[in-house]
Amino acid sequence: MTGFPGDDYLFAGKGSDRLDGLGGNDTLFGDIDSDQVFGGDGLDLVFGNQSEDTLDGGNDNDTLFGGQGNDSIAGSLGDD
Repeated sequence: MTGFPGDDYLFAGKGSDRLDGLGGNDTLFGDIDSDQVFGGDGLDLVFGNQSEDTLDGGNDNDTLFGGQGNDSIAGSLGDD
């Protein structure tokens, strides 16, 4: 699922998903399965959940929460 250049709220569905916030200050939520969640440019809030998630805040100052499971978390550029 891909957001728009502005601020987005994206929620993963059942199963393994990929969320892409693109630009804007996005809030992205993974679900209970293994998800790939990418914030993109902007001040993003990125949440994993259960299972093994891949989280990347993208550029700018982001906040990332892995949740349960062995997650891969990358802040990229900015203070994360």
